[in-house]
Amino acid sequence: MYGTVTYFTNRLMAMIMNGLVIDQMFPLDEYVKQMQCEVVRRANHQGEKEYYLNNLKIASEHTYQTLAGKKKTRWEDDEH
Repeated sequence: MYGTVTYFTNRLMAMIMNGLVIDQMFPLDEYVKQMQCEVVRRANHQGEKEYYLNNLKIASEHTYQTLAGKKKTRWEDDEH
């Protein structure tokens, strides 16, 4: 279902895997930005937008942990 943590996690993982296949890989942060823009367009009201964006944030953290095997540090956030 659109907007859940599971939905966003699956989309991020699919975007990453598709990037590997078509040789046009982007950093995870770029995929998250694309999805943030989608949320802003699709949300019907402010409360829904905040809920979806929070779920996307959680999903991006889960995805990073899955790929990197660790939590993202503040230093890594500042690097990009």
